[in-house]
Amino acid sequence: MVQHTESPRSDADDDFEDPFRRLRLTNGIEHEGTSNLVRSQIVSVLPGQCHSLQDKILKLTFSRTDVDEAGSAQDLSIILSVDASPGCGGVVWPAGQILSNYLFTKGSTYLRGKNVLELGSGTGLVGLFASLLGPNHVWITDQAPLLGIMRHNISMNNLDSKCTVVGLDWSAYFGLLSI
Repeated sequence: MVQHTESPRSDADDDFEDPFRRLRLTNGIEHEGTSNLVRSQIVSVLPGQCHSLQDKILKLTFSRTDVDEAGSAQDLSIILSVDASPGCGGVVWPAGQILSNYLFTKGSTYLRGKNVLELGSGTGLVGLFASLLGPNHVWITDQAPLLGIMRHNISMNNLDSKCTVVGLDWSAYFGLLSI
């Protein structure tokens, strides 16, 4: 007789399925009423878009029905490697999707000829998306654990000539701030 047992779930498995779950926990206990937060309140403000997630690769497609000032109505897609193991920056946050959608609605000429600096880029979504809109150059920044994922995402989207990863550890500057 062969007995089949399921392998125990790891935190990494849970993080992959629901990267926001740790935000709802205190001492390992979920806050009351937050189990459906990701599917309800957060998702309700996200821009309408197609997305797919397979093998820790997320593809986001931003669509528009109108034509921008340059006559462009095309969809734009970004492919991102996501990984919650280096911390919260390794996932795609709704705010990044909303800001990317805002840039998309501003049109293809909005960033043309400008230089862009994204602070705390995480996966690099906003900076990578901005790179598609014609700026002179984009720099995406974050702490050391996220630099590899950002470089990988630049490469997957063929944006090596338009976007540069720079390490920026904000904690090194806390002593310079007077609050």
